[in-house]
Amino acid sequence: MAGGPAAVGADARAATLIWPESRQPVPNGGEVRLWEDFHLDPGPMAIPCQATPPSTVVVNGQSVDEVRERGAPTWSECGPVAVTGGWVAVGFDERTMKAVAVPAVALTEPDGCTYKLGEIQGHENELAGYASWTVSGSATLTGSLTSPAESPCAPELPLNGTVELFGPQAGGFGVIPWGTPLSPGGEGGRKQVEADEELSQRMVTATRLAKLGRLFPSAANVSFNATGAGTLAVAWYAAARGGRSARARSPSRVLVARGTTVFSSRGTKRVIVKRTRRGRLLLRHTSHVTLAVRASFAPHGSAAVVVTGISSVHR
Repeated sequence: MAGGPAAVGADARAATLIWPESRQPVPNGGEVRLWEDFHLDPGPMAIPCQATPPSTVVVNGQSVDEVRERGAPTWSECGPVAVTGGWVAVGFDERTMKAVAVPAVALTEPDGCTYKLGEIQGHENELAGYASWTVSGSATLTGSLTSPAESPCAPELPLNGTVELFGPQAGGFGVIPWGTPLSPGGEGGRKQVEADEELSQRMVTATRLAKLGRLFPSAANVSFNATGAGTLAVAWYAAARGGRSARARSPSRVLVARGTTVFSSRGTKRVIVKRTRRGRLLLRHTSHVTLAVRASFAPHGSAAVVVTGISSVHR
């Protein structure tokens, strides 16, 4: 499941992704598509609910790859259920994957039952050797049009689906293979446990980064709970005059505000966000502006966890 601003976590020890046609490793900066679906109808012939356009994973050769959204996700083939939202962070290795949504993905049934799905987890499916996972999760009931005693709503809405990484090949797109298999059992099994623990920790960090990015400008100084020693950096950008993109890496960007905090150990600190001179002028003379957010936390001795996204400021 994809379609939102995101960060993707992958253990640095995991096998290399390779292009499906050339069988060459995906180089740093290479882009692959993140495709997902899930079933709202348990019937075997049900068409899975899908989000389009798919997000793009930008491989960087580190333990965290950036995911860029090409547009706001539109969910289709979901039957009478209305679905909105997307994932802000997706983490994976050969065996497992996790995804979190901030805010949660919302699902609304015709009878007024509303649910929110904050995270999913997945495991390697029958397409062994490829970046493909079977995922599952439960959306929690958050509202109903009737009283709890009379409500037809179930307390949870179980969801099952598939997440895959796609790369170009002749005639279309193919599922991305892994360069080498992960050794089962023994030392390989212990390494997988370590990888799962690291992946979970990085997903916690990514979730906190996503929440942090949404707080500006309503709260100039906010708190961040770091999972260990490292450096936190967060910045907001706007499109420059005449520029067409507010993307954080766009050359036509204006740095509106930023903050950096160093953690010597696990704990919570205040993040002091300072507006730049150009940022103050922009916000003073603009009633509405769309900002690109880039938040990162670099643990000591490890690659950074990065979350990017878009936020709107209304005055």
